[in-house]
Amino acid sequence: MPLLKYIAVGALGRRETGVIEAPDMSAARRLLLARQLYPERLEVTGGEMPFTADISVKVRATHDMWFRYLLADQLGGMLSAGVLLDEALGEISRTAPRRWREVLTSVLTHVGSGESLSGALEKHPRFFDATFVAAVRAGESSGKLGELLANLAVHLRNEAASRRKLGNMLIYPV
Repeated sequence: MPLLKYIAVGALGRRETGVIEAPDMSAARRLLLARQLYPERLEVTGGEMPFTADISVKVRATHDMWFRYLLADQLGGMLSAGVLLDEALGEISRTAPRRWREVLTSVLTHVGSGESLSGALEKHPRFFDATFVAAVRAGESSGKLGELLANLAVHLRNEAASRRKLGNMLIYPV
């Protein structure tokens, strides 16, 4: 059975590396997801792979969805606890993965210059879809941004779980 080297992000956002034994890329990905590790890169280090596919686009989309969940959850919790928006964004951006750190730094700059959070998020459509932005805008309008972000986090977690289950059903042999 082939050995695959992986780089993955854990549930707390920490990057982990290691080696896993699996019959193919899909099985390796499922094994990592079962350990709550979200793979960024998988590559064969030993043995032969019967079929290889470029999963980088799907992995990035999964990783981005997971980080949006973490962002909504952490930001919602911090705001509900009374932390100021710019302080919360700054703290989260310090621990974010590199590509997200750049986006959050940009959002923090726009918010610091007086723009609304939803307006700042809207400038990054590759990272924040219309639903995420609309939910934040609704939270800003109602004055319950922290509570709304916590609810959004629950929604994003459920969506990620549903997509993972659907993906596993699609690759499961019939």
